[in-house]
Amino acid sequence: MPLTLRAAVLLAARVFPNRAVEEQAAWRLVVDLADAHFLATGQMHLWDGWSALALPDQVRITRMLRQRPAVLAHHSVFVAETAAVLDSGEAVEFAPADGQEQVLVLPVGDEEALIDALLDELEDNAAKGQLLPKPAPPGSYVSDLRIRIRSAHPAGWWTSSTISTTKGPLLPAWCRSWATPRSRTRW
Repeated sequence: MPLTLRAAVLLAARVFPNRAVEEQAAWRLVVDLADAHFLATGQMHLWDGWSALALPDQVRITRMLRQRPAVLAHHSVFVAETAAVLDSGEAVEFAPADGQEQVLVLPVGDEEALIDALLDELEDNAAKGQLLPKPAPPGSYVSDLRIRIRSAHPAGWWTSSTISTTKGPLLPAWCRSWATPRSRTRW
C-alpha cells in the first residue's frame, strides 16, 4: 500500500495544478490528497482532463490502478494510510504540508523515472505474491451447467434448467439423486 500511495501522490503532483498559495507556488509544490485520492479511485471518465494527458502519464496512472488495493478508493482510508506512511518515514518524496490533507512534494530529481521505478517495484511485488493454481489431482469432479431459458408460459415467467453430471462417488449418498444427468425446471 505505501508504494501505491507514494505513486498516487507523485502522479497527482505531475498531472494536477500546484495547490501551494500563489506567493509560494514558484518554489513550493503542494498536492491535495483529494487529487491523489481521485487518481486512486480510477474514475477517469469523470475527469475532463484525462483525454488531454500525455499517453505516458495515462499509462502510469493505469499501471498504478492495476495494483492499488481496493480499500484505497475510500477517501478516509486513503488519508489515514497516507498519514501512516508519513509517520513511518516511508515516503521520502513528500512531507506534511501546512494545509489539512495536503502534502509538500520534495525535490526528487527525475520525477518520471522515480514514478516508473515505484510502479515497477509495485508490479514486481504483485508478481511475487501471485501463486499459480496447482493442477487438480486425478479423480472425480462435479460440473454444473446452468442455463436460463425463456418459458413458453403466457405470463412470461422464467425457468431455470440445471444439468449436473458426476463421475464416481464424489457426492454423499443423500444427494446422489441430484447428480444424475437430467433437467430440473423451477417456476
